[in-house]
Amino acid sequence: MPGMDGKACLKALKKHPRLKEIPVIIYTTSSAREDREETAKLGAAYFLTKPASMNGLREGLAKAIEAVAPG
Repeated sequence: MPGMDGKACLKALKKHPRLKEIPVIIYTTSSAREDREETAKLGAAYFLTKPASMNGLREGLAKAIEAVAPG
């Protein structure tokens, strides 16, 4: 993302009064525990590491949607 990384974008979204309640899913190449913890502290609803396969992507997206879907 040019000009801003995902963490900076997450911080900006969570500071905006009209956007702060929108669930944010972090989709990243990182699998570092530190990144997962930091983005959770910043307000991310879910952390999804980019998988190596389409099946992995389907499974990861299903889990992410389940985690953020109301009800």
